[in-house]
Amino acid sequence: MKKLLLLLLCVPLIGLGQTEYVKEYYENGKLLCEGTYMNGQKTGLHKTYYNNGLIKNKGEYLNGTKVGIWRDYNNNGDLKNEVKHLFKVDPIDDECPLPILKKKIIIE
Repeated sequence: MKKLLLLLLCVPLIGLGQTEYVKEYYENGKLLCEGTYMNGQKTGLHKTYYNNGLIKNKGEYLNGTKVGIWRDYNNNGDLKNEVKHLFKVDPIDDECPLPILKKKIIIE
């Protein structure tokens, strides 16, 4: 009976956090882009391609936000540039719960 109750409690949780790997295509059937979505937001490695099949750009997403190094390529496949995206940090509230330090710490 305990196992059945545990199973019934866990069933609603199965649908949470679903991931889906998505591929989109040009009208000519070639791959346009591919990547993983979790709960409707981009997550993990995503790639976009030119119509000629070569990679246009690639990089990582975390909860729909670009993170890490993103690489852009020319339509001949040469690396055009690299951009480093940092994590987005929420602003700090007006009140700070930490005590203010009265000493300076210098590390050499």
